[in-house]
Amino acid sequence: MYSDRYGLDELKRIRNRIRSGFYNIPQLLHIAQKAGRLGLFRWSDLAVALPNLPRLMYGLARRKMQKKKKR
Repeated sequence: MYSDRYGLDELKRIRNRIRSGFYNIPQLLHIAQKAGRLGLFRWSDLAVALPNLPRLMYGLARRKMQKKKKR
């Protein structure tokens, strides 16, 4: 993508802001429900995913904090 007005870093920040605004908890739940209805995963797969959720959320939060420190 190219812009005369914004640099690459600003375009990345805009992209990330849009992405984080869209992928909130209700939207993620809607996506998961639809994927389940379409048969992309079995609901029994949640038995594997749910115990790992705290570890995944910690990793995401840690990565986000590291990115903020770099700015």
